[in-house]
Amino acid sequence: MGETLPTEPITLEARTLSDHPRWQLPLALASLPLLAWLSGLMGAPPVQDLILWALLLLPVAVMTAIALLLRPSGRKLGLRIDGDGLFYPAFHRDPIEWRNVEDVRAFGAGEGEAVLFALHDPPQGGGSKPVGLSRIFGFGSFGIRTDDLDCSIEAVEAAALRNFKLASRAGRFKPREKKVEGTVRGRTAGFGKGRGLRL
Repeated sequence: MGETLPTEPITLEARTLSDHPRWQLPLALASLPLLAWLSGLMGAPPVQDLILWALLLLPVAVMTAIALLLRPSGRKLGLRIDGDGLFYPAFHRDPIEWRNVEDVRAFGAGEGEAVLFALHDPPQGGGSKPVGLSRIFGFGSFGIRTDDLDCSIEAVEAAALRNFKLASRAGRFKPREKKVEGTVRGRTAGFGKGRGLRL
């Protein structure tokens, strides 16, 4: 019995991790009762010389705590992989269709693992970190790590490989023109260098 290949694409959406230091809000909230105690609002103040400073700092601490509570988390869409392609703004602001992907591979192990993508026509202005990953591993146009995403590298690998294989099986090939002496001699369609059907 042959292995049954999956027919449904995987949709993966991951958001960037919050870049706000976790200690800011707890510190602001903890300072409120402390300043209220030092200013004498919660019984006799322990130090008379600090009452004025505590009264001046108390409204500042209150406003800071409110601002931290109301401030957006800073999390935004950092990766989307679906049946149409992938969107990875750390590399490029535009989505990448599967027909522009030549190959997908996972490299490394454990904390050093990355999913790398080789593109037929890499867009200009790609992010330095994703491009640097492909240079480190010596493959592809860019790579994805999940250090700053709320998903696992295994989830990225599974979604990328399945959707890439489904797209290739569905015939979503990128036409490539063969030029000989400045003229177009034919077109090929397929993944990989030098492979494909002559059209």
